[in-house]
Amino acid sequence: MEVDFTDQELRRYFLEERLKINPRNQVVVRLNHLEYPDWEVGVNIINLYYQQVLAHLNWALGLSYHSENFTEYYSDPFLFNSRISQLRVIYSVSYARSFLNDKLFFRVGGENFTRFENYGYDHLGPFIQLGWNVNRSTSIWAKADFRIVGIGNGLPHLERETYFLGVSWKNLPRK
Repeated sequence: MEVDFTDQELRRYFLEERLKINPRNQVVVRLNHLEYPDWEVGVNIINLYYQQVLAHLNWALGLSYHSENFTEYYSDPFLFNSRISQLRVIYSVSYARSFLNDKLFFRVGGENFTRFENYGYDHLGPFIQLGWNVNRSTSIWAKADFRIVGIGNGLPHLERETYFLGVSWKNLPRK
């Protein structure tokens, strides 16, 4: 779940399943729900993409299906019958590097979606992420994501900055 510190009332959350092909390759299926209660507007998104993590290059490519819901149905995360639904291509590419025996890491790249939302057609999201691997199962990270709008229209500009703080935990078996 995401906490939004803006003046507008906004809710975002997702459910995700990762189907691992092997340690470096996976298929990700995610249901995203975004709603604006003040306007009674909601968006349900299904993302399906292939993700590969190489030595220093991480990339993902897939499709997303968007369904906009209005009035009393805006908060239903499973309603996908909008007449104005859209199918979009989603992508992410980044360079990753770790230091100090894999304790510290950083990533820099660009994407048109995050776990919480998908961007528009002419949007690009350059980002930088820094992190610390506390142990094999736990890491702490911070990410700065910048949304640039207008790529292809001739007037690119920074629309929004988003900052994430996170803790990742994996339930690893004991040796």
